[in-house]
Amino acid sequence: MKRKKTLILLSAVLAGICAGIVGVKAVEKHVDSIQTIEETVIAINPEELTEIKWTNESGTVDFVKNDDVWSSTDDADFPVSEETMSEFLSEFENVSACFIIEDVEDYDQYGLASPEHTLTLINGEKTTVITTGAFSTMDEKRYICVDSGTVYLVETDIAEFLEYDRDHFLDNDKIPYFYQVKELKVTGTENMEIVYDKDGQHVYTNNYDYYLKDGDSYKALSTTKVHSFSGLFTDETYEDYESYKATGEDLSSYGFDEPTLSIYVQGDLYSEYTAGQKSDSDEATTAEYTIDFVQKDDETVFMHVQGSPIIYKFDPETYGKLAEASYNTLRPTEVVNLEEDLLTEISSEIDGTAYTITVERSDDETKYMIGAEEVDASELINGIEDLDITEFTEDNDTAVIEFKLELLYDAQELNIGFYRFDGDSCLVTFNGEQLGLVDRSKALAVKEAFNTLVLNLGKEE
Repeated sequence: MKRKKTLILLSAVLAGICAGIVGVKAVEKHVDSIQTIEETVIAINPEELTEIKWTNESGTVDFVKNDDVWSSTDDADFPVSEETMSEFLSEFENVSACFIIEDVEDYDQYGLASPEHTLTLINGEKTTVITTGAFSTMDEKRYICVDSGTVYLVETDIAEFLEYDRDHFLDNDKIPYFYQVKELKVTGTENMEIVYDKDGQHVYTNNYDYYLKDGDSYKALSTTKVHSFSGLFTDETYEDYESYKATGEDLSSYGFDEPTLSIYVQGDLYSEYTAGQKSDSDEATTAEYTIDFVQKDDETVFMHVQGSPIIYKFDPETYGKLAEASYNTLRPTEVVNLEEDLLTEISSEIDGTAYTITVERSDDETKYMIGAEEVDASELINGIEDLDITEFTEDNDTAVIEFKLELLYDAQELNIGFYRFDGDSCLVTFNGEQLGLVDRSKALAVKEAFNTLVLNLGKEE
């Protein structure tokens, strides 16, 4: 029995050896010719191309050019981005190979028996067909085959560009990055007109750049908050479309004849502005856009850029931030915005007696004086600058006064009133206008800093 098993095992080994010999002989019958080269194997002139199409696992994408304008063969109304098409075609203007493989009989070993992509380039009567295969295991370059013949190993992986579907070429609306937003108009729950006026003299200081304009009145806004607001819809390319060929009737059916929110933005652009830098030779151009929104429900919001045939789906959370914008969400939180160089007096009362800190300046120093005595007012100044509104209010009772502070700033009188609210907050007014709540500890720190300077007069250190 043991001898019989040994014979069977030897027979199997012999059969394997014979099969190997047959395989080697078969390979010896044909060996692909492989050579190292450096030459261009795909070279198209985009201006001469009349049609380009390719297939991938999602299907076939096909574009034709008539009168120098590209269109989709699936739908002539599909708006093709000429810029995107130009960038795409540039990838095939000069594709070079590092290896050429001729006399190929077994395309499967290169992944070309069932290619991943088929690219067809048509220039009038001339047609070129390119298929893409696998990666080389040695250097991870792509095998391609040109016109069902020669195989090349190419330097550029053209297969990645052939993964694009038709929507990649849609001429989407782009709301650019504005180097400087000059005007914003918001129509919705809150109607606002926001203007840029860097050197405007609308309030006690010109430290503000943006203002809420209401007739002839101007209210200062936070530059950071305005930029954050405009950043919610600018510097964006919109892609999640609902329809790319909306007619006036279509827009009406979606509700755009009465949008729930409309935003007009106007400002300066620089074509070469990137990463915070602009070319010295690049001149600003003015651009303007009007963007309409329709909220159907909490989860469904549509957006349309006026003049565009495209309706988009818009993120409901971002829409909520836009729709909730108001004067209170965009206004500065600081109680007072001071340039210390313009401050000349600080006054308050202690037990009914008024005291004033005056500021004396010379070329090389600034002194804070109470009468003839110099005092260190840094803690008081820092406390005033640190006063921030935690909640804007308009109609709270301000009957119980805690203390008042009067500032002479740039020849203007600024009056700040602090009123008792609760154990955590004080209610603050500015020139008689109620602003809102400030942290009680911060308010009282300002009061104590002033009192300390006055009560310590004449005290030896």
